[in-house]
Amino acid sequence: MPKKPKAAATLSKSSSQTYHSTATKSNYTVTVRCPYRVWQKLMAFAQKSKNEISGLGYVRRINSKCIIIDDVFLLPQEVNPDTTTFKPEAYRDFMVQLVEVNEEREQKGQPPLLARLQWHSHVRAGAGFSAQDMIVIDNCQAEWRISLVINQYEEYDIRLDQYKPFRFEIPVELEFTYPGLSIEALEACQKDIDEMVTEIKPPPPPPTPIWQLGQTIWPGGVID
Repeated sequence: MPKKPKAAATLSKSSSQTYHSTATKSNYTVTVRCPYRVWQKLMAFAQKSKNEISGLGYVRRINSKCIIIDDVFLLPQEVNPDTTTFKPEAYRDFMVQLVEVNEEREQKGQPPLLARLQWHSHVRAGAGFSAQDMIVIDNCQAEWRISLVINQYEEYDIRLDQYKPFRFEIPVELEFTYPGLSIEALEACQKDIDEMVTEIKPPPPPPTPIWQLGQTIWPGGVID
């Protein structure tokens, strides 16, 4: 079962390095929806590799508050237990092909493919962004990007960064859609919840009696 560990927001792996992102945190949250088939594919990549491994993913932006991950995939890369790096020529060739594909899609009136997810595995180490990860994130040249780190225990951490026109980190909620639970069903249920469910403060806890010299004294002076 996918889970976000309590320590996921801290720097992963034993290192004395510290790094402070340049991003300002936004005051709104975006939901990123991950179909379970995509999560299973991510876990298969993580489980089958004894080293760190990384890849990209295609996403769709439904609106300003919702993004869906459609697929994840690998590019040729060099790895070891602590690092994973795309081969420069492979990444360059992929981006050139993506531009060509999107030009064809535009001519057909189709929306562009957005390879705006970058993910990697920390194998059996903590699923938190390391200092090196944060340097890579801060130096991204895209308009916006989702970063995801996972491990073999199905732990994860995720973030959404906007780079243009202003630099922001946007808080993310990762939502999993399981077989039989469609995006349409989620949207319909969320609409009903928004219209019919009102969140209120929980009632105060009941008064706690004070035991004193064999007597139970309740707030208000009542003695048992």
